[in-house]
Amino acid sequence: MRQQSRGRVNAIQFGWLLAGACCWATATAATMTVNTLADELNSNGNCSLREALRAANTTILIDACPLGSTSVTDVVVLQSGARYTLTRVGEDDIGVFGDLDIADDVILLGNGATIDGNGAV
Repeated sequence: MRQQSRGRVNAIQFGWLLAGACCWATATAATMTVNTLADELNSNGNCSLREALRAANTTILIDACPLGSTSVTDVVVLQSGARYTLTRVGEDDIGVFGDLDIADDVILLGNGATIDGNGAV
């Protein structure tokens, strides 16, 4: 009798484990390593600060940056001690021109870097 009940408990526990595994979020945070100082938004094989933040705000590929996720917090890693000067003049709320717009959870690992708004942006 004991072995039967022990078998049932294990089967129930295993069933809960399977049920939980099927429903856990499969999204993982993207880590975007910025590899250029240029303030760009194009398709040249780099991942700029502006492109990394655009990728983190959306679920579309932006240049060479990894695919962002809107369900978890993405991470943008800046180059150690670098200076990022914003040069794209204009105004919008999607980070294409002017300031950098952050519309989703993101962690910026600054590594002593500076983001310079350049007064004109």
